[in-house]
Amino acid sequence: NLGDRMCFVGGYGRRAWGVGKQGELVVAILFNVIGVMGDIWCSFDGETWSEVAPNGDGFDRRHGHAVVFFNDRMWVIGGNLSSTYYADVWNLEPTSGWDWDPDATTYGIDWADYTEVTASAPWGARTGHAVTVHNGELYLSGGKTSDGEYLDDVWKSSNGSTWTLVTDNISPDPENDTGMDKRAYHQMLSFDGKLWIIGGRASYHETIFDENTTMYEANDIWMSEDNGATWNEVTDHASFEQRQDFQAVVHDGAIYITGGYGGDGYVTVQGKDSILNDVWRSEDGVNWRAGFSKTVTMQR
Repeated sequence: NLGDRMCFVGGYGRRAWGVGKQGELVVAILFNVIGVMGDIWCSFDGETWSEVAPNGDGFDRRHGHAVVFFNDRMWVIGGNLSSTYYADVWNLEPTSGWDWDPDATTYGIDWADYTEVTASAPWGARTGHAVTVHNGELYLSGGKTSDGEYLDDVWKSSNGSTWTLVTDNISPDPENDTGMDKRAYHQMLSFDGKLWIIGGRASYHETIFDENTTMYEANDIWMSEDNGATWNEVTDHASFEQRQDFQAVVHDGAIYITGGYGGDGYVTVQGKDSILNDVWRSEDGVNWRAGFSKTVTMQR
């Protein structure tokens, strides 16, 4: 398995998502790269990084994808490269190529162990979706399509190949404010035996590529006690600022969120968001307090 290594996979510009394990802590990280990438970098200490797979050695370059650790494998799911959107699922089984010497300077992966599980998952090509592991299965929610449609569905899979639709409509009546708004660039977590969805870029509109269309960055929190079938709002405005493209992890009985873009509420497509560098934590998903620091210095 990943052992005590952190890894990140691909990404665009200053938004390269990753996942790794440090003991029992599963960590998500950002790394400053240029352009759309398809490489993999790993680190034992978060300071010294080594490229373990260059661009083009596995899946296509992409950003807006999801990366999770599930069934002793790293999984790369969906995302996009410019106007090309993906519905593929890949996994990498760390074998001998991952049994590294921490004092070595270069590492390698045998890409024979990297498998495209499916090129066309039934949830369709999308980017900005969220994926988590819950009750021994992969769960995927939301995102947006190449047509700019924001999504509010939930899917699950026990193997990454066969997917089951849990619900195709989290938002039964969003215009009357009775359901969760469609969204992308949010986070979904498994915590306290429940599924949680936090923040993101949300919109009542099916299409957002219109200069007159207003959307918003959210800081609402929703929770499902029936494995994603129905959702209840925990809070419409958490203590932290509204945001999208942030990271969230569960560690030591608490949810931690960090960074992202936002802080200014309603935006247009042309709007520019603030870059956030705060850390917040909650033991119950309802009450939040600033975590390690409100001004953590992070490169993104």
